Amino acid sequence: MGTAPSSEGSSTTDFRVLGDLVFRMEFCFLRKDGTNSNTSAVNSIPTTDLLRDVSGIVVAIAVMDEEGRKMSSSLSSLIASLPDAAESDLTAASPRFMSTV
Repeated sequence: MGTAPSSEGSSTTDFRVLGDLVFRMEFCFLRKDGTNSNTSAVNSIPTTDLLRDVSGIVVAIAVMDEEGRKMSSSLSSLIASLPDAAESDLTAASPRFMSTV
């Protein structure tokens, strides 16, 4: 596995490298009722079974090879152009997990 990338303006070390070419990852929960959400539970009742309403986890990743990175002026700009999905993005007729660049 690769080494952790530098993170402009961030001091967190609470992550693992998914792959050397991956620069963004987004996920959401596919609930058993067919909806997508940023949260796993349908209601806010505390439970030890946090995934009881989940039938799957949807993952989207953004990958860029070394040549593409050379053409980009700032990896931070690319990351910023792919914001976290809001709940309204996930409940749309065609869910959107990341913006398109």
